[in-house]
Amino acid sequence: MKVPQLRNEYRKTGFSSAPSAVNRRGFGFTHDGGTDNLFDFLHFVRFGFTDDDQRRDMEAYLLSFDTGTAPAVGYQITFDGTNNGDAVAIAQMDTLEAQAGLNYCDLIAKGRVNGQPRGWEYLGGGNWAPDKAAEATITSADLRALGGPGSEVTVSGVPKGSGHRMGIDRDRDGDLDGDELDAHSDPGDPASTIGNVGVPGSPSPYTFGVRGARPNPFRDAVELQFTLGRRSRVSVTVYDILGREVRSVAKGVWMEPGPQSLRWDGRTTSGARASSGVYFMKLETEGGHWTRPVVRVQ
Repeated sequence: MKVPQLRNEYRKTGFSSAPSAVNRRGFGFTHDGGTDNLFDFLHFVRFGFTDDDQRRDMEAYLLSFDTGTAPAVGYQITFDGTNNGDAVAIAQMDTLEAQAGLNYCDLIAKGRVNGQPRGWEYLGGGNWAPDKAAEATITSADLRALGGPGSEVTVSGVPKGSGHRMGIDRDRDGDLDGDELDAHSDPGDPASTIGNVGVPGSPSPYTFGVRGARPNPFRDAVELQFTLGRRSRVSVTVYDILGREVRSVAKGVWMEPGPQSLRWDGRTTSGARASSGVYFMKLETEGGHWTRPVVRVQ
């Protein structure tokens, strides 16, 4: 009879065949899986243990075989607003970051920002990349600060090499998950991308959403690309960083369903060139409203 490998014995803990046991599902020890725990198995008469202390020592030894996966993989810490400054939780996060720095694991974080599911990938050095290409990296302290009631942030150790996929690009199509949610393409389907959302014959139907502002940063002009789910009035307004209106690119213009775009030439209402800096392009349609930051450079 084939003897089971010792290295997978940690997976069999928890199964119990005792009367009235809650967990009776699983596979135990020995060739037929009939012994529910190692301690009982070590009472087999052919073993030469003299007492239960020796059995407990052997049990601990058998459960210490290397699984091939670092202990940091699967470890999680959740920041919910009450523990964002907790020294123990921060120390645990520091330990995970140190393990990632030693290439024992990758780190990701998942949470919600303004009600939208978000993800981050740990880059090293206390910096995290968000799942939206236009957003800057944030520090570990900034990430913890996002945690709150209803917007908890969970940091997880994941297998090495899987951090980018699990953190910010689930379908590995090059379009980050947050950008796909904004554009209403499917972040879990590599055939559904920001580039084909709303295009006839693509996996995604016509759906209201922003595809992006390109180029960004820009020098002469920037084009806001979006998709309309149906014929709709469209308005696009540019604001400066103080919320003041700089230019109305379109106001209540009727546009047809499908991929569309509107261009801002970088000029103010008076026709003068806008100064370099950060601006916000706000798109308003019958399907909702979206705002995208754009940066003008000289």
